[in-house]
Amino acid sequence: MALLVGCSTSSTPAPAPSGTIAPGFNEALSSVVNPSEEVSGELRIAVPGDCSGWKPELTISTACANIQRALSRQLTTYVSAPGRAGSVVTADLATELGQSDTEGKTWTYTLKPFLFWNDGSPLTTVDVARGLRNLDLRRGDFTITSIDLGANRTITVHLDRPFHEFDAVAALTIAAPHAQGDLVKYSGPFAVDPGSPSHLVRNAMWDQENDSVRRPVVFGIRITWTTTQSQANQLLLSGAVDLALTSRTEPDFTKAVLRDPIRAAHADNPGTGQVTMLAIPPSSGALATDTCRQAVYSAVNRTALRQVLGASAGEPNIGAAQATTLSAPTIASFDANYQPFSPGDGSGDIAAAKAALESCGQAQGFLMTLGFPDSATGLAAFVVIRDSLARAGITVIGKPIGALDYSATVQSRASVAALKLDVIYLNYSGTVPGVAGYWRPLAGNIAPGKPYRENIARLNIPTVNALLGSKEIASSDPVVQADVGRIIDRLVLDSCSYIPLAFTQTLEYRPAGLSNITTTGAFDSQYDVVNIGFAVEKIED
Repeated sequence: MALLVGCSTSSTPAPAPSGTIAPGFNEALSSVVNPSEEVSGELRIAVPGDCSGWKPELTISTACANIQRALSRQLTTYVSAPGRAGSVVTADLATELGQSDTEGKTWTYTLKPFLFWNDGSPLTTVDVARGLRNLDLRRGDFTITSIDLGANRTITVHLDRPFHEFDAVAALTIAAPHAQGDLVKYSGPFAVDPGSPSHLVRNAMWDQENDSVRRPVVFGIRITWTTTQSQANQLLLSGAVDLALTSRTEPDFTKAVLRDPIRAAHADNPGTGQVTMLAIPPSSGALATDTCRQAVYSAVNRTALRQVLGASAGEPNIGAAQATTLSAPTIASFDANYQPFSPGDGSGDIAAAKAALESCGQAQGFLMTLGFPDSATGLAAFVVIRDSLARAGITVIGKPIGALDYSATVQSRASVAALKLDVIYLNYSGTVPGVAGYWRPLAGNIAPGKPYRENIARLNIPTVNALLGSKEIASSDPVVQADVGRIIDRLVLDSCSYIPLAFTQTLEYRPAGLSNITTTGAFDSQYDVVNIGFAVEKIED
């Protein structure tokens, strides 16, 4: 790719932000813990909420999408690989990844032969087309204009615009094939027991020979539904379940795991994919100058903000990590080594901030209005930002916005202008796992009128636009994805239109005796459920 010549950034990225607490802690971030092919037992999982009757097209939560990987297959899916590498896609029901035209508007797949639903009926291209129509209804970044079903199990999808990461969205749970009628059928290695929706049993019609990603080693999966994440964690700690698929870490759980050396040795503290940042839309004031924006980058106290964001975990070092780069720890382009402007020791570099202010002609500082969610955490974050920037002479006026309306408000250019917001506090995560799914909504051009997150900072960087429209950004090679993503990260970060503050982290616990345990970037760093089993020592107990 010509754009990469002379710009390679293939240096090994630093590990995802985390600490070393006990031997074995964080082992599942970069490796598969206790690999085993031993088949035995039933995996017991606690899940907060419910999974919408196991209908793929209604799947919303990360936990349900994770479990759906055991029940349903798509044209493509995520590779089974530790950490960030798990957000890269590979062929699943298709014989290979999609073949596209040069524009990326037409995508052709060939379905593998001898595919069946759990009731023995054949899984056809018509079923796949129904699933893709469900995808079309729920996505806003493209429209499927038509689907052609050809001979020899081919499916050709026509889009209204170029979209080189179609393979990635085809891997989403909502894109799973849909059998005719209202009855939910299953194409993965498990099916729901007709007599118990919380019990998943092996699907006799699934064939390991045509599935290179899922390698199940249990006879069944039993789900315990809970009303809260705390209940799920308590079941895990008591030994009533083997795994809890939660997304938020709580103080009691943190203490119970970290204060027990044995439990701590079987715990992981991955980033979830959510990045807290400041977005700075175009302005005619001081923030129109990149060096004034750099002053904000250097002055902010990330250490204090980390305390605020991590407080709900009971241990700030577990709940949040300082961010000086924009890529999330769950995607291939994450590289903690790149810091274009000084953050100091984490508490801010006031000397660097004042030097930047002098460079931009605002040596005495300036005034800016910050929009933030009207919540306890939002207010606490605003106070940290206000107080830390004041040290450099920057005055921050806060404008709280109702938490329920916050996302719609800050994505509306008219609302941002009406509220006279100079800076927007943002908790951001990508819409699709992987580099393209993270960067396109944040820094790309989104079609007007589409119900899809827009580029809040209104970036229009030609090289970034070219990279976002390239085939390489959706490459099945994580090294290529990483190189493209890091160039985007550096160009966007250099503009200081988005200023990274913190990565959200979670604490996960994998009791001794489980096998094939690894976190995956495909599901916000949860453990990859489909291949988990039991190690020999537990089987013998």
